[in-house]
Amino acid sequence: MHLGLDTFVLSLREIGASPEDMKDVYIKQVRSVLELAVPAWHAAITVAERKDIERVQKTAANIMLGDAYNYYENALDILGLESLEERRNKLCSKFALKSAKHTKHKNWFKPNLKTVNTRRKKPKYCPVYSNHTRFDKSPLSFLTYLLNLNSDIKQ
Repeated sequence: MHLGLDTFVLSLREIGASPEDMKDVYIKQVRSVLELAVPAWHAAITVAERKDIERVQKTAANIMLGDAYNYYENALDILGLESLEERRNKLCSKFALKSAKHTKHKNWFKPNLKTVNTRRKKPKYCPVYSNHTRFDKSPLSFLTYLLNLNSDIKQ
């Protein structure tokens, strides 16, 4: 998965750019590619693919900080970045919330109208059930899960 996208950052370092400039180029040129159409594919990627994607940012952070780089989480704090996993989850949640409110797409998510006699709070939207794990990793299933998760957090 490593696409060599961090070569943008490396070439900037070689010509003496500041870490802030390298971060700006990374966000605009590299991270934007890594996050393209995230709601469509995020739920279906494997653990190995998640690590490969995160490795791109880890390498870019190492290049930006040079000798000041200790470990990845510290580098994210220094640079003011968040992990790509966190960003993908936020982007998917934001997309799901906008879609649920949009007149054209709100029919993707069926409101949960069942009355359930349990102590647990019922989900706002009907979960998407499937007999196949492949469909469980579909965008619709994952986005519905995120909507229900967000509705639990807000209340």
